[in-house]
Amino acid sequence: MPAVEVLTFAGIDVSGRELSVALRHGPGDHKPALARFPNHPSGHKALVAYLLRGGGRVRVCLEASGNYSLDLALTLHANRQVEICVINPRRARRFAESLGERSKTDPVDARVLCEYAARMPWVPWQPPSPVALHLRALTRALADLGAIHTQQNNRAHAAAASQALSALVVKEMQRHQK
Repeated sequence: MPAVEVLTFAGIDVSGRELSVALRHGPGDHKPALARFPNHPSGHKALVAYLLRGGGRVRVCLEASGNYSLDLALTLHANRQVEICVINPRRARRFAESLGERSKTDPVDARVLCEYAARMPWVPWQPPSPVALHLRALTRALADLGAIHTQQNNRAHAAAASQALSALVVKEMQRHQK
């Protein structure tokens, strides 16, 4: 089976609420089209339709941004017409600097990621196994709980050391800590 040439490239800047997308068709298209989609399942579905409206394969690049990008990456990876690369945010920033891009806005980041998809050697993203995803969620939850516990210990210590705070506040903090 011969390799299909990719002519459509996209860069997606992911935030908690929104996906900023830069899309360009072919090597002669130097000014990518910009679009925005909500970062939730129906927005992901609309984004996939938008990416595939040209009919060919699409090469998509986005930054690894934890849970905000994971669901999108999994959705894109599930479509056989989409090739996806998830890169380290520091690599994306260095690439932007190499292009002389000093601004850091969502549309600029999307355009930079689109350029990355078109120019750089392609390393396809492989999703983590379900077991790895489960372990990742558990370890992150444990780390978060550990940080919360430390914060509460520090607050309780500071409250107990203060003579200005009401005994009721100190007692409530100790109760919450337990």
